Amino acid sequence: MERVLGVVGTFVVDRIVGLRGRSESADELGGLAYTLAGAAAVLPPEWHLLPLARVGEDALDVVEDWLIAAGFDTGGIVEVPAPNNRVELRYHDDARRTERLTGGVGGWDGGDLAASAAECDALLVNFISGHELTVDAASMVRSAFGGPVYADLHSLFLGNGQDGVREPRRLPSWPRWMTCFDTVQLNADEMDLLRGETPVEAMARRVLAAGPSLLACTQGVDGAVCWSRRDDGSVVKHEIPSYPVDEPDPTGCGDVWAGVMCCRLLAGDGEPDAARKASRVSAAAAERSGVSGLIRHLREVTAAVGEAQTREEDS
Repeated sequence: MERVLGVVGTFVVDRIVGLRGRSESADELGGLAYTLAGAAAVLPPEWHLLPLARVGEDALDVVEDWLIAAGFDTGGIVEVPAPNNRVELRYHDDARRTERLTGGVGGWDGGDLAASAAECDALLVNFISGHELTVDAASMVRSAFGGPVYADLHSLFLGNGQDGVREPRRLPSWPRWMTCFDTVQLNADEMDLLRGETPVEAMARRVLAAGPSLLACTQGVDGAVCWSRRDDGSVVKHEIPSYPVDEPDPTGCGDVWAGVMCCRLLAGDGEPDAARKASRVSAAAAERSGVSGLIRHLREVTAAVGEAQTREEDS
């Protein structure tokens, strides 16, 4: 029987400025498209992806055309009578950037999302705008939904500054947020915002004590770290290497990482194996720009890696 992974997030129209190797780009689709591309590249055959997103009326045709061309279900797309999220990503180096948001659709009502997710067996929530759910709505979804919930917290750590510039902030009510999810993903900068003066290892244990059984922290060129809480309460740490890329385009790589990690966990991979695959596939995403042709590229890389592993096992 086919199982359904609901993928919650925001489709964004990106404009990328200042990235090495690229001139200022034309507007292109981003956000949740990257998460879906990563998930589709490694999705177990018994699973089906259901994008769940609120889309501004000015971007609906672009989003639905991309979804249909890529073979995704559009039944979970909700048109909103507002301008869609548009983000200028201004890079200062290969990893650091500022974001300026214009437009923007409102988040889900908890009851509405719970109803839309009723047919799902698992949920991946990617806070691409940070406005997808309030903590009250997330708590409502958690109470109504019986399957595993994976969350990339991402833009929950961004406030709204002057002229739409997103400003880093600490996450209000963070312990309550953690009760809503089984797996939590963030990056190194977000971990620093979350922990304040608390040491990283102590903060990881505090997060796991609040509810999740797995915390994953991506660290760019430094790889990733995962902490897992076992049934006896002990915490196991796994350090995951990075895969270097010459002149990378990091746009969407964390979103790809989330899609891959979530799907490989659902496939039954152990945490370190799932994280290694997520790091390898997200590195492949950084080899190119934009979502056009990205799913095919990631599938080719995944197949090549699988063939290489098979040869090693047979030798």
